[in-house]
Amino acid sequence: MKNASFLIPLLAAIILFSCEYQPSEVYNRTVNRDVTPPLIQAVELNIDADTLYLYNSMEIKFQFQSDNQEINLVNFSIDGIDLGSENSGSGTFQLQTGQLAVGIHDLVIEVYTGSGTGSLADELGVEGFVASESWKLVMMDYYFPEISKTVENGLLKIKWKEYRASNFMEYAISRSGPHLNDTEIKRVKTNEFIDSTYVGELAQYYVQAITRENIPFSGDGLYLDPDLPQIFYSVEDSNKYLVRWSKSKYYNAIDTFAVYQDIEYDFNSDNRVMATRDLNDTVYQVTGGCFGDMQYFKLRLVPRKTNAGYFPESYYWFQSTTWGFLGLSFRYPEGWPYCFPVKNDEFVYYDCNAVKRYSISQRRDVETLTYEPTGCSTCNFVITQSSNTGKYLTSYVDCDRDILFTSGTELDNYSIHSLQNITLGSHPAIAVSDTGTAIIQHYDGGFSLYDLSASAPLGYYPKNYFGDYAQALKISPSGEYFFVSADTLRMVRFRNGQFTDAFKLAYPNNIKFYEFDAVHPDRVIFWDGSTLSVNLCSDMSIVREVELKDDALLDIDYYNDEMLTYTDGHLLVRSFSNGSLIKDVPVHFNPTNWTEACYLVNHTIVYGKGLLYFIYPD
Repeated sequence: MKNASFLIPLLAAIILFSCEYQPSEVYNRTVNRDVTPPLIQAVELNIDADTLYLYNSMEIKFQFQSDNQEINLVNFSIDGIDLGSENSGSGTFQLQTGQLAVGIHDLVIEVYTGSGTGSLADELGVEGFVASESWKLVMMDYYFPEISKTVENGLLKIKWKEYRASNFMEYAISRSGPHLNDTEIKRVKTNEFIDSTYVGELAQYYVQAITRENIPFSGDGLYLDPDLPQIFYSVEDSNKYLVRWSKSKYYNAIDTFAVYQDIEYDFNSDNRVMATRDLNDTVYQVTGGCFGDMQYFKLRLVPRKTNAGYFPESYYWFQSTTWGFLGLSFRYPEGWPYCFPVKNDEFVYYDCNAVKRYSISQRRDVETLTYEPTGCSTCNFVITQSSNTGKYLTSYVDCDRDILFTSGTELDNYSIHSLQNITLGSHPAIAVSDTGTAIIQHYDGGFSLYDLSASAPLGYYPKNYFGDYAQALKISPSGEYFFVSADTLRMVRFRNGQFTDAFKLAYPNNIKFYEFDAVHPDRVIFWDGSTLSVNLCSDMSIVREVELKDDALLDIDYYNDEMLTYTDGHLLVRSFSNGSLIKDVPVHFNPTNWTEACYLVNHTIVYGKGLLYFIYPD
């Protein structure tokens, strides 16, 4: 029963007798007969609710007030069990919730007051009013404000379990993160909050329910990993380098998206190169830097409103990073820098454990050769070589004991040759021709011509032919001519089982580049630092001469009539026919070092470490 009050009148006939005194006058006590029931108010209990929510380990203090009648007694019962009475003029009673099991209970409270009539019965406490109230008690376990998050209109919104006990005052929201340690940021009455300062950085939120007793109830909090826009680096075929990023979930909290670029070779390059507030502007086209450079990029977010954890000097908490090389990658730019052209469009490259064939036009590996070594755990392929046209490849395998011989266009079509008795543990590069003829260097200084296709020796060239030491260097596609380093640089011809001296340079010579033509097997190319000469092998007659005064001649693409040179920080693509400049590509590395070698294949500069630069991007 709720708000049920009634008057209990008692007629007390009290007759006073006195043996000594007789009253000379009659005394009549003033009695107020128009008394209204008292107004009972609950000071610390929501008496207007039908259901009360309580938490474990709470101490609930009931205190009632009456407007004009004094409270004489408060009686409590739960689930029909009398908990006792409290003789308190203020109507105070304390309930320990730990005594109650989790679940629903019935609470009845009766408040007894005087009648307020001023009668003797009122004075003696036998006349008065009683107010009876009943509630449903929902006894809950401990309060933990489990926090969840959503994104609403580009802002972070957190919500947590409602505190339902009647002693609730407000929620205190605290946050920790970069340069911020458990700092209170807001107090609210509802169980949700929108943080318009959060842009996606590392953060942790805590919520406390504050009660009238100033006792906070809190939980484990909400931990937010960084949720910044993802940033990507990409390379297009046209030598165009782009930085892209995803749209931020918290776009309405962000003032500026700023892109910073750091070039590997420029220590002062960590500067902002782009700043935008446009949510649809998510691309930056890279400028600056050179082919082969490693670059770092940072996307920094500047909060629109004051963020207690944001400081310009600690921007790294508010940024996403990526990096990349200027150049299209065909492998991670490291490892063995050796590449060999295979016909017009392809080249092979190798690392410790595989030989791969790459197609320029398809922009991918088209074949991979793997090989399991026997009896050792070193690299599977060592000192790989190629014929001028890439028709055949050679490599040391099996702890450098055996020689693998394979087709440049069918890598799986290979054979293994054991020639340790000739090399005797040394491992010179094995030059090979398009006919399968290979130069096998002897440990004593001479060399043999060996037919790898037929597994048969062809001839032996002793060291004492021309001086104490003779080393074969390169062989023509036909297998008929080869260069020998002895007393000077010689070109030797092998025909009908006989070695003859075809050409001998004066000693000392100034030849900086010499190579057999891959497309015209009867031609040989020499370059002395100022003139490039194309000669016939048979009589050394000059086919043509081209002025070429660059610092180094790196490679010739015979199929496309182009050559690659280097001068003072520039890769230069020139016409092989007349030496005219086709493309100037600045670089910060030195391709004359073997670890940074470059090649030219199908109008493309191949940086042996793993990058491509296209000469005709359009």
